[in-house]
Amino acid sequence: MKKLGHQELGSISKVGDKPSRGRYIYISKDEKVLSFFPPLSRYVKNDSSLLPIIPLYLPTPKKVYCNYIYHNDKYNGSTSKRPRNEYRIYSNNALEMEQYLFEADDIIVVKKQEILEQEEKQTVYYLERVTTADSFFL
Repeated sequence: MKKLGHQELGSISKVGDKPSRGRYIYISKDEKVLSFFPPLSRYVKNDSSLLPIIPLYLPTPKKVYCNYIYHNDKYNGSTSKRPRNEYRIYSNNALEMEQYLFEADDIIVVKKQEILEQEEKQTVYYLERVTTADSFFL
């Protein structure tokens, strides 16, 4: 479970504005949280994985893929004044239904499950979105 922040969502100031940067979901570096997702290497610069996500808020839930990236230039020769050491899942049009669906203070809930697809096991992540407009949230 995670509450989305203003900066994660591209720092949109007003409804109708475009984001000033990419939209993503920040992932805590807490070991319990990181073990929930596929392992990424500290030694591979900006190691990444494609996450199969099934958004449960879609009219017809279907699998979409999002980039899960460990921005780790802190450990890979960065010359930046503020080198990164953070995990992110990047949003895309499929995840947000071709709009800026997620808003600051939305809560997302993610559940991991193995499914059988074409006789092979695959780990998928079910994602639900809870907004302040949801009656049980108030």
